[in-house]
Amino acid sequence: MWLRKPLHLFCACITGAVVLGADHPAVADTLDDLVRIYSVRGKFAHALLLSREALEILEAILGKQHEQIAIALEGIAFLQFKQKKYVFAIQNLEKAVTILELIFNQEHPFTADFLVSMAQIYQIQGNYPKAKALYSRALKIYKNLFDSNHHKVIRILEQYNTVSTKVKQKSKKKH
Repeated sequence: MWLRKPLHLFCACITGAVVLGADHPAVADTLDDLVRIYSVRGKFAHALLLSREALEILEAILGKQHEQIAIALEGIAFLQFKQKKYVFAIQNLEKAVTILELIFNQEHPFTADFLVSMAQIYQIQGNYPKAKALYSRALKIYKNLFDSNHHKVIRILEQYNTVSTKVKQKSKKKH
């Protein structure tokens, strides 16, 4: 039902901005709801604009070095990925990883998740050495956090092996 009501959410967002102030967390939440609606509908350009607006509000409230900022950057990167804007997606994921490493440490599961997202983009682009390095970093984190039978360890190990094979194939073609 809520997927059919972007106009109502948009009106709620404007009302919230007028009543609560443009930098209120509720406005950012409503913008995020609109982002989800536009994303589901495949309107990634609209979603990206609203997502950036929500990020600006969050940065004004929380500062630039906060977990929520990293998560918002990851969301923006996803929208950019859907639009095949891979360079921008990677840049935002790199910013998100930097924030997470400052807040937590290099062994946090979110850090590994974002590294995997970057690796997948590089893999799609055919940059297998870069993808392999990122999968390797993520795999190391996951192995330190989970046992070897954990679904994330298994999945990333499979991805790592796939790109390793691609790296070897490319290397053989050069020689």
